[in-house]
Formats: sequence, structure tokens, C-alpha cells
Amino acid sequence: MAVKKQSKKYMANKKDGQLTAEQEHFCRLYATDYDCMGNGTRAYIIAYGLNPENPNDYKTASVGSTRNLDKPHVIAKINQLLDAEGLNDLNTDKQLLHLIQQHADKPTKLNAIKEYNKMRGRIIERSQLDVNNKQTVVAIVKQYATPRPSELDNSGNIPENSELLSEPLINSDNADNQAGTGSQGGGESSK
Repeated sequence: MAVKKQSKKYMANKKDGQLTAEQEHFCRLYATDYDCMGNGTRAYIIAYGLNPENPNDYKTASVGSTRNLDKPHVIAKINQLLDAEGLNDLNTDKQLLHLIQQHADKPTKLNAIKEYNKMRGRIIERSQLDVNNKQTVVAIVKQYATPRPSELDNSGNIPENSELLSEPLINSDNADNQAGTGSQGGGESSK
């Protein structure tokens, strides 16, 4: 398969972060076109004039759209277009607030509250936990644990020598099983 030689104009645009005509079209399709919005492969097929029925063109579009979406100047243009369409942090926060404050659809309300808590860092994903790292466990306990008043020092903090911080939250032998990543077959865990 022959590789097309890139034009000097294209290479100059590539170096200085300006969008090519195809990238500009890709961004507009990806951010604002009803049929392509959020579908990089479809936007790439149209912007670059590829045939969606051709498996090679489809693969090219899939890879090309991923590459485009990795480029900071392409993402900046997409964000600019989304902002112009009203899809920005302020509008999204208002919509989320509306979902949280409504009472008609409880599952939607609960999902909106979870999303808000995730955005604010109040929810820790399992993938973020390293229960074998004492510093991580101590930080989580300090941030989220609500100790009894008798467990606090005079300044209202958890003392460094507290039992809350000295004992592991999860037994290291069972850490993999507790975190949901245990191995099948009951073999011994490696340390």
C-alpha cells in the first residue's frame, strides 16, 4: 500500500497546531452534527471522504479519529464548538442540579447525586484504592472516617499513633478478594 506524501501546507499546519481543513470539518461534525455528534469514526469518514462500506476505510477512520482526538488543538476546537452550543460546565452543572432537585424520577435523581459526588471527589473508585499502601489508607481514613470524640486529640484530629491508622483496613491475605480482583481457582496470592 502506497503512502501519500503530505503537502508542505499540511506539514506546516501539523507543526504549528493549526487545523487542516479536514480536521476542522471533523471537529464540526463531531461536536455539532446531529448524525455524527460524539461518533469520531463517523465524523472522520465524512470529513475525510471515506467509504463506510469499505472495511479498510472503516478501520482507517477508526484509527484516524482516535489520533485526531488525541491532538490538543483538535480537542481545543471541539471544546470551543461545544461551548458555543451551550455544552459547558455551567450549563451541565445547572442540568445536574435540576436532576438532583426533581422528585418525580428517583433513579435519575440518585444517579445525578452519584455523578455529583464523583465529580466532587467524594466517591473513591476501587481502581483508585491501594489497600496495601499505608499512606493511601491513612489518607482515606483521615478524609472519610468519622471517629468518635474520644478517638481525637486535643486539636480535633486523629492522632498519628491511633489504632484507626495502625491496623490495616483489609487483611493483606484477602485484599485481592475484598477489592473484587481475586483470582479464580483458590491459588495462593503472591506477595
